[in-house]
Amino acid sequence: MVNQMWVPTERSESYSNRKRVPTRRYSRSGLRATHLEHPPRAGSRLLSVVVLLYVAAVPFDLVNLAFGRTLTVPLALILLITWMGVNLRHHFVLAKLGLPELLLFLYVLWITCTAFWTASIDSTLQALPGLWLRAALVGVLINSLPGIWMAALVTLGSSSALLSLAILVGPTNSSRGDRGGLEGVDENVTALVLVVGLACLVFVASHFGIKATAILAVPLAVIGGAVLRLGSRTGAIAAAAVIVVAILSSTGLKSGSARAWVRALGIVMLACSTLIFANNKGFIPERVLDLFSENGSFDDSGRSMIIELYLRTVDKWALFGVGFGADSTYLGQTQSVALNAHSLFWKTWVEAGLVGLALFLGLLLVVVNRGRGCVCPRAFMILAVPVATFAVTLGGVSTSAFWFVIAFALTPGVPTMQPWQGRRTPLSHLQPRLAALGGDTKL
Repeated sequence: MVNQMWVPTERSESYSNRKRVPTRRYSRSGLRATHLEHPPRAGSRLLSVVVLLYVAAVPFDLVNLAFGRTLTVPLALILLITWMGVNLRHHFVLAKLGLPELLLFLYVLWITCTAFWTASIDSTLQALPGLWLRAALVGVLINSLPGIWMAALVTLGSSSALLSLAILVGPTNSSRGDRGGLEGVDENVTALVLVVGLACLVFVASHFGIKATAILAVPLAVIGGAVLRLGSRTGAIAAAAVIVVAILSSTGLKSGSARAWVRALGIVMLACSTLIFANNKGFIPERVLDLFSENGSFDDSGRSMIIELYLRTVDKWALFGVGFGADSTYLGQTQSVALNAHSLFWKTWVEAGLVGLALFLGLLLVVVNRGRGCVCPRAFMILAVPVATFAVTLGGVSTSAFWFVIAFALTPGVPTMQPWQGRRTPLSHLQPRLAALGGDTKL
């Protein structure tokens, strides 16, 4: 899954007669080198378009549009077919599986095995295809994002703004405390997806010039207002954390830069203006406003009660779990109340047992480590904020946005020439443009 550079030898007198010798190319994230039989061709342009179409559909993974639940599924299948066709056409030889891919494979394999002892075979069989598809797309995105990662972030953020606009103009649910949202979709799940899109645009706004920040002001305000309207306290906290991390990373990396501080000040003023405007229009439910009051509390007795109910039978599921997607069914069978397990790690333990939890934790640790050397570490750091925040109260494995962040962390940076190769290549002229995009890379 690593591209190849073609370096002409110095044995022949004319450049046109020089033999093209395939050389090894290593990524900064530590992926193994691989040899390719042919250099990349125009097929990658089609693949890039399909990737961006899929990324644009990621936020709408929640909306029941077609094909059962969402348009993301057929677009994901089209992306898989296109990726396989482009690679087979150019006879690419894929690199050997690294540690992240191996852990992901073992995790998905174990989750699949839980179907043999699940508390609800129907629930498990319904949830498994989505996991298989998203896990396969992680490998596709790792291979496809290096050249279009900035366009992917802008696309995901813009698509999230469109979904946010639909939430803002849509009706509220009086039975849920006048919270906005999508019909049949949990508000916290929607908030997770929107905050990931917000993180994409916040990174772009904090990275580029003041003009870019001004252009993105409207979609940023729309997403922020939608997150508040959803009434998700975790969403509000995650959105604030995204802004703080983006500002600290921007001003910290460019200490002494007046432009960085101006952009940071602009983002803060935009966030405050959005909060004031949403409050004046009555878009913010009381449960979110309570966070800013003197008596505000982050305690959630409901989740504590759910944990207590599961612990009553912990000896029955601790090692192997109750089956993927069968947590609420299991609780209904044993405690006569069907409630989902909350928290990313708690839910993984309940559904997949200690074995599945160990594999998942190992995968996340490797992802975080590889994210430090990915195509843009600062962008990953900002994208990881909503995922980490919602991991405490919700989860997110069932969303395509969660796996997009995983894939971004594993996307290798632009490879570098090794010392023994020694020569500048025809790709060296791209270095200034790559640096301008914010990637911590060299050629």
